[in-house]
Amino acid sequence: MSRRVVSAAARSVLVGGLLVGAGRVARAARGVPLAVGASDAVLRARAASSPHSRDGRFGNTEPGVQIAPGELRGLLLRVLTRGTTGTPSAPVPTAADVQPATAGELALTWYGHSSVLLEIDGRRVLTDPVWSERVSPSERVGPRRLHPAPVPLQALPPVDAVVVSHDHYDHLDMATVRRLGHETAAVFVVPVGIGAHLRRWGVPDDRIRELDGTTPPRSPGSRSRARRRVTSPAGCSPATRPSGRRGRSRGHGGGPTSAATPVTPRHSPRRARGWDRSTSPSCPSGPTTSRGPTST
Repeated sequence: MSRRVVSAAARSVLVGGLLVGAGRVARAARGVPLAVGASDAVLRARAASSPHSRDGRFGNTEPGVQIAPGELRGLLLRVLTRGTTGTPSAPVPTAADVQPATAGELALTWYGHSSVLLEIDGRRVLTDPVWSERVSPSERVGPRRLHPAPVPLQALPPVDAVVVSHDHYDHLDMATVRRLGHETAAVFVVPVGIGAHLRRWGVPDDRIRELDGTTPPRSPGSRSRARRRVTSPAGCSPATRPSGRRGRSRGHGGGPTSAATPVTPRHSPRRARGWDRSTSPSCPSGPTTSRGPTST
């Protein structure tokens, strides 16, 4: 076989490999711009409307843990070469929980990570719902679940409100948000800025309630008529946490990471001292339900 033939065959293999690789990249990139959410310009403009932002950005009110520039390379190397470290060697056990027809006075059902169904005074609030296979803007690339979702999203009982803490992919999932927006009547209670992502994904504006970093809890009678569908009034407190969906913390993507606190006549931060907060390191990976008696 002549060198010319070998060279032509090598070029064909190389071109074929490049085309296959390009096809995989194209499939991995499909839908990514939409999943990333609102543009930086939109988020910056929304952040600028808050008195707690500076130059269209939010900052932590207290110093957080920072990764030194020289440590980032080593951290990435450990992540890329860890192999199966941290991966369960056997299937993760899950428990199928049957929700009652009527929400309880105070109960929690954990579905993994920060996805929790809160029952409070006969209403249901779903926090940081993530039902996708990956926590990534791509459906083909990114961290995958270690076990399937304990129950299908459509098997959840009707939800009155959805609370989102911040805009990282393991807390704000486009596919789950879009389904909840289309298939339920739930109101989305979020920190200022995250509403821009929800609007881009088709959630109606009248079902989005954005809270600023120091929004105090309000009494049930103070709700506006336009927001009556909110399960209960909520306050918003700043937390020390970066935000952003574009690879690095930008400070304007999703506002100040915040904790939204439902407030009802019987259950509020001041009255929750007797609440059963028991946890166990051997808990199954959800849904785990706590339905003990409460003291208010």
